[in-house]
Amino acid sequence: EEKSAVQARTAEKARFVFRAGRERMSLRDVLIFTTELSDLLSAGMPLGNALNSLASRAGGGPAEKTISKLRDDIIHGVSLSDALAAHPYSFPRLYVSMIRAGEAGGAVHEVLRRLIEHFERVQEVKERVVMALVYPGIVIVLGFLTLVFSMVYVIPKFKLIFDQLGETLPLPTRILITGSSWLVKYGWAAAILIIFGVILVQRWIKTPPGRRWWDSLVLKIPMIRGIVASAIYANFARTLSTLLSNGVPALQALGIVEQTVGNVVISGEIRNARERVTDGTTISGPLAAGKD
Repeated sequence: EEKSAVQARTAEKARFVFRAGRERMSLRDVLIFTTELSDLLSAGMPLGNALNSLASRAGGGPAEKTISKLRDDIIHGVSLSDALAAHPYSFPRLYVSMIRAGEAGGAVHEVLRRLIEHFERVQEVKERVVMALVYPGIVIVLGFLTLVFSMVYVIPKFKLIFDQLGETLPLPTRILITGSSWLVKYGWAAAILIIFGVILVQRWIKTPPGRRWWDSLVLKIPMIRGIVASAIYANFARTLSTLLSNGVPALQALGIVEQTVGNVVISGEIRNARERVTDGTTISGPLAAGKD
């Protein structure tokens, strides 16, 4: 009955988090919580006492509320994995599955330590990807600003010179001058249309077809596709290795990784591979048969 009550609270809590966003722990809070809980359990402290100690030290906010509810569930006899599953926005499925595997093997504190290493490496990869994308971003922004500056300031000065010469200009030059004149007169309208278009694209990307189009485009853009794909494959390999090494079954591990890669195109290939693995084949063969 307690387990059913916790599961019932999970759906309600998920709706509350979606509306208010107040119950969600940040990645930093989750890492601190995992580190301290692992240390306390390694020192021999019972789980309930450890959670009570962490709740009193959380310092308020979503972390204290979440840890306090975890403590209350543990006191009422709920397993740690089921208690964590009631907070899906703070503890992802990967986290819950590894804790459940650790409970089955009686080594929860060891699993917590591996979770710390995993999420630290994931965070490190994210930071490297961001740093790697800084240079292409700067080049694109500067190129766009240079183009606008040339169209608005430089080309109009050349137009005055051409008008004084009175000669017939080549078609490409006339097109460029016409575009410059239009941008000077109606640049404000173009800026509004661009902003409006960006907002529409952002909203469309949140839909399933838009998300698939965007994720597919990211994997095709020069300079960016290699960085993004490498980060996704590294996350895939590390997550799958972590799950398998902690006793999570292969099919379940592939199902978890499918939801954590962050790209629906590659996620679809992993789903197809998992279905082929179900037929009795090895993992490597179906993955190698993927298109991406």
